[in-house]
Amino acid sequence: MIKVNYNSTTGEIKGFYPDNINYSCIPEPYIEVDESTHLDCINNPGQRIVDVTNKVIITGTVTVTLTAAEQIATLDATYQTTINTLSQDYAAALMADKLFGTSTTEDVYTEYEAAVTAYTTALEAIG
Repeated sequence: MIKVNYNSTTGEIKGFYPDNINYSCIPEPYIEVDESTHLDCINNPGQRIVDVTNKVIITGTVTVTLTAAEQIATLDATYQTTINTLSQDYAAALMADKLFGTSTTEDVYTEYEAAVTAYTTALEAIG
């Protein structure tokens, strides 16, 4: 038999502990499985979890639910650098247009506006 350590909330498999090796400590919680179930887990990485109610291996993946604050932090990490860069690019384009008579501000502003709209829409979807 092989002991399978898992996360007691998500069922994520954390490690395997075969009986033929003498471990000083096996982390809890764990269930025991046979060799064929162990091999099935090894051959399907990330696709097996422990059903924490019934204490058996099942086909599945760990579902991580982010809090609203975590979702916003992820969204900020995705968009803020782009928005800040486009804002700086827009300021530089305004100067270039004034100094050199170019007309690049509208293109940069369109990109900026699209990024802000995408960010705002995603933020509103979080709630």
